[in-house]
Amino acid sequence: MRRLFIPLTLLVLSLAACEMPLEEIPDGPLTCSAGWFVTGYFTPVESDYRGPSETIRIPGFGNVTANSAFLRDVEVQGWGKTIAGWYVAYYDGKWNRSTVPLGASGKPIEKGHVAVDPRVVRIGSLVRINSIPTPWDTTNFRATDVGTAVAGQHVDVYTGVGAPARTEAFRITTNNAEVCHNGG
Repeated sequence: MRRLFIPLTLLVLSLAACEMPLEEIPDGPLTCSAGWFVTGYFTPVESDYRGPSETIRIPGFGNVTANSAFLRDVEVQGWGKTIAGWYVAYYDGKWNRSTVPLGASGKPIEKGHVAVDPRVVRIGSLVRINSIPTPWDTTNFRATDVGTAVAGQHVDVYTGVGAPARTEAFRITTNNAEVCHNGG
């Protein structure tokens, strides 16, 4: 089954108008609504992959050889952890390198973060998704990221690193979820 995962690719839009520092978002009452599309994204780990490799060029770093299937997943998911222990991403038409996986704001992403459409849910907002599997259904998420295909009533949940996170990303995907948030 081919699945459309939402890339974490950085958007070519300015979030300055809709982004507030997290400490300025009050954790006030949540507004809930149904009809949301929930997906998951994760950080692939190169050591989980087998098969042919290819060489990519990372500006300012040089040529790197990595597993081809791993690189395809990185293009979809946003960032991937290389065998060498650093992270690689493809956005703005080129390969990029970092010591941690980053969200569209340039800040590190971690479990508990979600990507949203900032026209619908303000960046920094508290988000709850009660209708997804445990333990995610009781998690207080923070809207810290955006994605090129995250539009309208769509939340993309960051599930972590590696094969277990990939399984969770598939497991939490659902249509018509109830999502609650305090910013929008």
